[in-house]
Amino acid sequence: MPDLPPPPPVIIAPAITAAPGYHELTHTKLQTSGNCAVLAHSHERVGRLSAPILIRMHDCRLQAENSPVFIISNAQAEIRLTDCHAGHKGSLLLHAKESVWGQPGFNSASVHISTANCTLTGDIYVGPNCKVELTLGPSSVWTGTFTGPGSASLHRHASATWNTPRHTFSEKI
Repeated sequence: MPDLPPPPPVIIAPAITAAPGYHELTHTKLQTSGNCAVLAHSHERVGRLSAPILIRMHDCRLQAENSPVFIISNAQAEIRLTDCHAGHKGSLLLHAKESVWGQPGFNSASVHISTANCTLTGDIYVGPNCKVELTLGPSSVWTGTFTGPGSASLHRHASATWNTPRHTFSEKI
């Protein structure tokens, strides 16, 4: 039996340019092997920036083997997670990267992830010229660290916990 190619991402989130809105997913378990669960990439622009991509997930379980759970490229992405579990030990949770075409700065990723009652596992790689902002909301836990040359920031609610390979931060920093 021949090997089949890996399945495509379960969610491919295009830009939302006509009216504010979200790509939504609820009560879903996504498990992939060899490909990401969520790919967000924009070919459109609003002014000088890439068009926004808005993703909202509630009560989802996301796991990708041999690939990041989220890949964001050439996008201004906002991801809101509520009651979700995403990633697994030894994998990337998110890969924010530049596209290889277009103008520097336009083709990079700017990602804001906010959580409430979520468990996230895996590192977040922030590529060149990219930016990731993670807001761990109430009762959320992230086990991982930021890597890569891009810009990253973390904001935490008093009840959120950040576990790095060597430390656990349960107090707001």
